[in-house]
Amino acid sequence: MNLGPPGTKRALLKAIANNPMAKRVEDLEKNLMHVEELVKKYESLASTTLSEDLKVTVMIDLCTKDFKEHLELITKEKSYKDVRDEIMRYVERKRDLFGN
Repeated sequence: MNLGPPGTKRALLKAIANNPMAKRVEDLEKNLMHVEELVKKYESLASTTLSEDLKVTVMIDLCTKDFKEHLELITKEKSYKDVRDEIMRYVERKRDLFGN
């Protein structure tokens, strides 16, 4: 089984962990999709899945400061899918509010 060069997996993991916080709501969805693509690539190369806690933590860290604080309060025991859904609902609400 070829897992690819270890440096590639480490580089992907570093890219997953080191994403900037969105300064605008418009950036949040784009950044989330980018991280999800990196996670898929990593999991494919490593033939393993990242922990739910790691994925949730990375997703929350992508969020704007105020929304991040909100998520940290309400997501103590929520799954990756629950947190992702909450972020996407937030993006949709903001998009509807500002007509984008």
